Amino acid sequence: MAEYLTLDDSLPAAGQGALGIECLADNSDVLRLVATLDDPVCAPCVRAERGVSAGLGADCSAPLGAYAEALPGGKLLLKAVLADPDGRERLRASATGADPAELAARVVADLRDQGAARILARLAEPRLAEPRSSEPGTPGSHA
Repeated sequence: MAEYLTLDDSLPAAGQGALGIECLADNSDVLRLVATLDDPVCAPCVRAERGVSAGLGADCSAPLGAYAEALPGGKLLLKAVLADPDGRERLRASATGADPAELAARVVADLRDQGAARILARLAEPRLAEPRSSEPGTPGSHA
């Protein structure tokens, strides 16, 4: 490995690495079993990260990174980055607080103040395919 990426270099996608479990709400036996898998430190971090995605209306294809880490005293540090399609423009925001939803809302507001709507609009634009040529070996051909 030539280099390690730090969180300043690259943020993961929101909730990346977290495990989500679904089950029927009225199945108390299963609820009791999966409750042991709940991580009280990780869960608020994931809620904050996913709150950024939801607040921006971004899906998993958006060049959006969000990472929350637990701090002493029950607080979280939430960092987010949103990039335009070609990666030339990057918006960064961060905030510290205890409530994951409020923290995500503050980070989303900061990204919006910096121009997130402009980037999200560009992401929604249809991509034009490269023209194809029927002759092999010419630009745009797929032979």
